[in-house]
Amino acid sequence: MKCNWKLFLTCSLVLTILPQLFSARRAPGLGKKKVLILGAGSAGITAAKTLYDQGITDFLVLEAQDYIGGRIKQVPFAGMKAEEGANWIHYQDEDDNPLNSLNAKYHLTGHLSNYSDFCMRDDFGKDITDLKTFKLWEKTRDELFEWGETRDAQDPPQGTCLPLLP
Repeated sequence: MKCNWKLFLTCSLVLTILPQLFSARRAPGLGKKKVLILGAGSAGITAAKTLYDQGITDFLVLEAQDYIGGRIKQVPFAGMKAEEGANWIHYQDEDDNPLNSLNAKYHLTGHLSNYSDFCMRDDFGKDITDLKTFKLWEKTRDELFEWGETRDAQDPPQGTCLPLLP
C-alpha cells in the first residue's frame, strides 16, 4: 500500500489541531467563536476575508495541498505557464453574474462549451461513451433532484443554525 504523505500530514494536522480548537471553552455570553475553514480555494479565502472584515479573527484555514487557490493554479508547460483548473465562467448568459462585467472590462476571450460533445471513461481511461447510458444517467439525476426538492418542500428545516462552538 502506497503512503500518501500529503493525506497523512493533513490528517495528522487535523487530529492535532481539532482537540485544541474545541477544548478552549468560553464563558457564556462572551460571543467569541473559533472557526475552522476547510480549504484555501476561492470559497475558503472569501470566508476568511469575510470573517476578518466582520472583526472575527480567531479562525484557521486548513488546506490539504501545498498551495492556496484551490482549482485556480498554474503549471509550467513548454517554457510557459499554463492555467489549470477553474477556467469557466458558469452561467455567462445570466445578467446578474458578477464575472460578466470583469470579462467585459478586461476583454477576455473564450468560447462556449459544447456540452453535447462528451466522452465517458472508466477508471482505467477506456472510452465507454454510450449515449444510451448517458441518457439513463440524466434521467436518474433529474429524478433524484426532483425527489430532493419534493422532500425539502415537505420537511423544511426547523430552528436556527447552531454555532460551531458554544
